[in-house]
Amino acid sequence: CKTCPTRTFADAKGLTRCKVCQAGTKYDGALLVTATANPCASCPAGTYRDNNRTETSADNECATCEVGKSSAASASSCTSCAAGKVGRLENGTCLLSREMCYARAILYSHLFTHSLYCCAWFPTVSTVLALCRDCSPGYYSSIVGSTSGCTYCPIGKYTNGSGSASCEDCPAGRYNDKSAQNNKTIACKLCPEGRYGDNPGAYSCTSPCPKGSYSRPGATECILCPPGRYNDVAGYGVLDFKTFVCKMCNIGSYEAPRGSTCCQK
Repeated sequence: CKTCPTRTFADAKGLTRCKVCQAGTKYDGALLVTATANPCASCPAGTYRDNNRTETSADNECATCEVGKSSAASASSCTSCAAGKVGRLENGTCLLSREMCYARAILYSHLFTHSLYCCAWFPTVSTVLALCRDCSPGYYSSIVGSTSGCTYCPIGKYTNGSGSASCEDCPAGRYNDKSAQNNKTIACKLCPEGRYGDNPGAYSCTSPCPKGSYSRPGATECILCPPGRYNDVAGYGVLDFKTFVCKMCNIGSYEAPRGSTCCQK
């Protein structure tokens, strides 16, 4: 019987040829603890090894996916990062402590979320990995295989969590006057009483209710004053449903019709 060449193995008796590690794995002599052991180790996530790599070549090691792509463990190829994610090269050598990383992440979350400076939460590995990281809350990426980074949501829009491929419009009756916002309830504020917002994606509620009408917080339209009541100022509003709306006609005045700005004497 012949000895198997370098980076090949025979894990059973009676073989007529030596085996090579399959795609998605690499030869690791440290695993060859017995004559019949399988010395093929899985390529870690973010790397790959295809069928074109031979068992005797110097490039037997798993190769790093190109930026903008990634892979699961034991992969023979890489796939593009999905929309809402961005490609980064990362490794396990952290340049800052966990505490410093956390402090910087709070101040500069859009810059440091995917940085090697903040790898304190990433698993320690011995090779560079190509990974797809979620866009931070308030940021998005509509590009598949992006390597350029995530874009912040403009005013009037928001995201629901991380990994967004697009931003959502604040609904009518709400507005958002800040960029890079997340969570509709927090990002999109109710239009104040006396004003309304009839369009989604607004950055302000600048339209006051006209005379003869009123509104409550979050209104998409103004409500006409009821019969017998009037309103002679623009931008009039009430906070809740318990408050009487508009002014009552005084004794000696005609009952005003709905939407009146005054009462006839």
